[in-house]
Amino acid sequence: MSARRGTAVLLGGTALAGAALVAVPATASADLERHGRCAGATYELQVDREGRRYEVSLDAEHARPGSRWVVQLRHDGKRVHHGIVRADREGELELERLRPNTRDRDTFTVRLRPAGTDGWCSTSVRVR
Repeated sequence: MSARRGTAVLLGGTALAGAALVAVPATASADLERHGRCAGATYELQVDREGRRYEVSLDAEHARPGSRWVVQLRHDGKRVHHGIVRADREGELELERLRPNTRDRDTFTVRLRPAGTDGWCSTSVRVR
């Protein structure tokens, strides 16, 4: 997948509402993942160091094809993406953002839910 710097790439939509999360430890300073399952879909939030920036990726699959999802991404509490995304024919969603490395620790939070529902799935990654 390719993306221009600072833009989101949305290929379909998927999200989740009430997730089971599994933390996957990685290197000391970056390359972290969180996995979850919600509303029949599975997702992965991944943060990788790219020089002085972070590549933040959300990949979700197994959503109902064509379903609509609300997706929010926050960096240190500031909303950097919010939108409704439709799942592609395979029930997949991909979102990718490049974010600057800020002072101290960086925290990335994703919230997802099927459009028209109240239950959110949420997970965070904190990077040194």
